[in-house]
Amino acid sequence: MGQTSFLMPNTALQKRVVRTLATAQVLNGIGVAGTVAAGSLLVSSITDSETLAGLAQTFSVLGAAAMALPLARLTARGGRRLSLSVGYVAGVVGSISAVVGGAQKNIFFMLLRNLFSWISSCIWISGPLCRY
Repeated sequence: MGQTSFLMPNTALQKRVVRTLATAQVLNGIGVAGTVAAGSLLVSSITDSETLAGLAQTFSVLGAAAMALPLARLTARGGRRLSLSVGYVAGVVGSISAVVGGAQKNIFFMLLRNLFSWISSCIWISGPLCRY
């Protein structure tokens, strides 16, 4: 009986944590989907070329692919907190770059945004799995 009452708070806490993580994953998915479309439209607008709009998606995939192994190594060496922090900082750099690139109509900053923002998406995808 004592064990059951001891485990109850952990079960409630675990449910709350899982619910919070699931909500964050759904919101991240919505944000990523919107970002891909908006990034492509903005690149197309900046370059006046529909062909170059695909660069936004290309740089997004390159950013996630380029950082997958280094972030996994960083997780193994320094723990998941360090890796998640690096990924989130990269996402912030990408967001700032998007604002500057969109305001200045600068394709370099827009592509940099795609590169860095997808590093943070890579973290969100792998983040819950880091502990396993």
